[in-house]
Amino acid sequence: MKGETLLLSRAEKLFSYYENLLKTIGYQNIMCSAQQKDSLNFVIRDIEPVQIIIDAGFYQCATPFMLKELLKIFPNLNISVVSWDEYPADLAMYFILNGAKSYAYWWDG
Repeated sequence: MKGETLLLSRAEKLFSYYENLLKTIGYQNIMCSAQQKDSLNFVIRDIEPVQIIIDAGFYQCATPFMLKELLKIFPNLNISVVSWDEYPADLAMYFILNGAKSYAYWWDG
């Protein structure tokens, strides 16, 4: 299933909601996952996503640093971070510093 957009979030009950939101803004072939660490590596190797959209709170406040570790394993990933919940603004800059292509707070418009 090469070419998917992979959405990573712990809010498994909201996957269909997030998927519909992303489809309304033009994303196609969205796959959602709550896998982490080694299981996440297997998912990424399996589907070879074009883009990964990760929830800012996926690993709580350690998400920016785990993103850096993920990019060490998969250096060519295009990772965007979306915060659907409150996330500390002083920590959000670390997403870009650790390799994310973009960061957005969903409710800012």
